[in-house]
Amino acid sequence: MRGYWHIFAVAFVLGGLTFSSWQEGTAIIYIMLLMVSLFKIKPPKYLIIIIGSFYLLGGLIVAKDPPLPENTGAVITGKLVTIPKERDNSIEVVMKVADSEKKILLTAFLENPSTPITSITDNWQHGAVCQAQSTVSLPPLATNPGEFDYRDYLKHKGITSQIIINEATQMTCSGSSWLALLYEQRKKLLTEYGENLPGEAFAWLKGLVFGDTDDLDITIIELFRRWNLSHLLAISGLHIGLMIGLFLYIFYRSGIITVEKSFWVLFFFLPLYALFAGGAPSVLRAVTMALLGMLVLKLKLQIRISDILSLLLISFLIINPVYFYHLGFQFSFLVTFAIVLSNTWFKRTHSKLFLLLQVSLLSQLIILPLQLFNFYQFNPLSVFINLVYVPYFSFFVIPFMVFLSLFTLFVPGLAFVGAEIFLGIHGFSMEVLRQVDAYLYYPWIIGKITPLFGIGYYISLGLMLARLEKGEERKAFYAAILAVSVLILFSLKPYLSKEGTITMLDIGQGDSIVVELPYRKGVFLIDAAGPSHFSKNQKRIADNIIGPFLKSKGISDIDAIFLSHEDTDHIGSAPYVIEQFHVKKLVTSIYFQFSEDLQAKISEAELPVVQVKGGEKLTLSGQSFAVLNPVKDFADKNDNSLVMQASFGADTWLFTGDISVEVEDELLDVFPGLQIDVLKVAHHGSNTSSSQRFLESLHVKVALISSGRNNRYGHPHQTIIETLGKQEIRILRTDLQGAIQYKYTGDDGTFYTYYPYDREEQSQ
Repeated sequence: MRGYWHIFAVAFVLGGLTFSSWQEGTAIIYIMLLMVSLFKIKPPKYLIIIIGSFYLLGGLIVAKDPPLPENTGAVITGKLVTIPKERDNSIEVVMKVADSEKKILLTAFLENPSTPITSITDNWQHGAVCQAQSTVSLPPLATNPGEFDYRDYLKHKGITSQIIINEATQMTCSGSSWLALLYEQRKKLLTEYGENLPGEAFAWLKGLVFGDTDDLDITIIELFRRWNLSHLLAISGLHIGLMIGLFLYIFYRSGIITVEKSFWVLFFFLPLYALFAGGAPSVLRAVTMALLGMLVLKLKLQIRISDILSLLLISFLIINPVYFYHLGFQFSFLVTFAIVLSNTWFKRTHSKLFLLLQVSLLSQLIILPLQLFNFYQFNPLSVFINLVYVPYFSFFVIPFMVFLSLFTLFVPGLAFVGAEIFLGIHGFSMEVLRQVDAYLYYPWIIGKITPLFGIGYYISLGLMLARLEKGEERKAFYAAILAVSVLILFSLKPYLSKEGTITMLDIGQGDSIVVELPYRKGVFLIDAAGPSHFSKNQKRIADNIIGPFLKSKGISDIDAIFLSHEDTDHIGSAPYVIEQFHVKKLVTSIYFQFSEDLQAKISEAELPVVQVKGGEKLTLSGQSFAVLNPVKDFADKNDNSLVMQASFGADTWLFTGDISVEVEDELLDVFPGLQIDVLKVAHHGSNTSSSQRFLESLHVKVALISSGRNNRYGHPHQTIIETLGKQEIRILRTDLQGAIQYKYTGDDGTFYTYYPYDREEQSQ
């Protein structure tokens, strides 16, 4: 079987994909059959049986769903299987329920250090046996397209439920495992580093040596993500290889021990280091690969690197199937496989700079579909930035951090001076990256790639690499063009679709509606809700809901943003949307009062502002909007809301902002005979709006209500629900059904809800 294990590994992974998602799996099966028929592959029968066995094994192991949670207030007994993870205001740990495969996430929110909850969390240690009497609940799930799904994320880590620890929780924990002692030593070591190093230097050491980036500035982490440099912050083969090389060099030069003995020292040290570094899949893969590689060299075994890597992949997934869904695991193995299998191509390169370019380009290309599936965009210039920063980290930052970690323990005074020198050099390099980001960041927002296009891309990329291995550069170039064409074709899909879409996003207690015209002739955003003024993260909704939705649809340009009025729950995210997307126009009422933040963003973006009043008409990108309000100055920002009428498909819509009954009556008087099909219910279903006269006069068929779950205002009020019910108006609510979408073509239109929302389930 020598040399075939990468085929078995691919079969194993394809089996996991097939069984975990029948739709995607079916597409994969068809592609495999097509390849067999095209290339007339005639493998031996025994090989077909082995490949089929690995295919089924992968499907049965990977696709095994964890048990569903139960809502119970009974006593739950289990063992803590992770180390407590401390965040800004909370502590998390995972508990495996006794006599069960179920894992539960325990979360304690700490408002201050003296809170009684710390009496519980102080006993949270790896391996501790705990008893808790509390209600088990479901983690929150995504209710908008493109939104991060926390429930799905936990499920893929084997966790299907959670317990929120509070002062009323009765919980006791006792005991620990040997790993708890190891993690306690790690904690003490980090404390010593923190006391002897400047804060920023400690943050980098903690991230690059111990695998914990929590102390790094969030802007740095985001900067690295934007330029596809995040792999430098995750301990991987690069870090482990450098550490092995440095230690062997030190042992050899110092003469402390022989090279022979240094191998055995590393055999003992590397597994411990993997645990000290957090035990992430990329760390475990790199350490295990290094150990096996050293063992092969030591025993002079004739084993291909691709076979070792394939066996590792299969073994990891058999031991812990949830790694299958771990993005770091996917990136790590995929890039390593690509580099190993492209060895012949690399050997023909004599220029080290060109070799670095090859590795950087291949690494970016091989993970591109995964990146588009998860983040919806990529930065083409990141290939060249990697050319600069990968060597910089390889030859300066990582070695410096390793030496700094040693000097801090033995010569702390010298370490502090060294840290200051490092910060001077590294601070300059980070500033250069910030300037590059400020002037050269032009991401290609493609959208969430579908499995079929992803497979088409990988087939094209595989053909390209196969031709490069054979030295057939011209044919490889044609295959590369084919791969790029797949991405371009996918990005053009919206421009070839005759379907338009209107999406009322589930923002909570706020409004944000996205209008996409057929053939992508125009994109409009009607309001951009933000969190309350008391929220610490004012960008939360823009970063977590509005931005991801737009990017998942491949939207980078917004033809116009309509802001109904000045309330935060309608415009709070507008400054951040203007900052992140190319907005061509801003439309408000003539009575709109601009905040300083919003005005600053408008000026910075040189954004044209159009202010309108009732009775005017706007035509943008071929779409007409009739402005109905404000017909006068009502001396109230809610009543001065921008009210617009527009037709999409066969239906006429009315967008109402937060107007009251007084304005509704005024509209009926000024615009007699006004009729609409779809009403955006004003003020989230407050009883100050949506009078019976208004609804009867308009002949509304469908009412859309955006409101937060269990909100403190009681929206939508029961009287409004009853009034709508009496008129036999279909009601769609974001608090019950998540995002609401209306898809239309020509004279036809249909409503869809993102999720068949179960209010009782979510309130658990």
